[in-house]
Amino acid sequence: MARPPKGMGPLARREARLAWGLLFPTLAAVALVVILPLLAVFWIAFKPIGLAELRPPAPVVREDIRGDLDEGDPDAYLRYRL
Repeated sequence: MARPPKGMGPLARREARLAWGLLFPTLAAVALVVILPLLAVFWIAFKPIGLAELRPPAPVVREDIRGDLDEGDPDAYLRYRL
């Protein structure tokens, strides 16, 4: 009396290993793009930080000088950026 084989044969194991190998880059990308930032959001949400502990923004002024202003260069200008 012939019976069907039990368990997976060598070909089925090889195909399963290939399938998981091809799925791994997709699963890794989903983990990096979706799961890790989601875990970071929950971690940040439960940190004990109040609004009083946040620093107010400090203004930064940059001075941009083109040309020679002392010599009367007609193309010279002075620009401030905030």
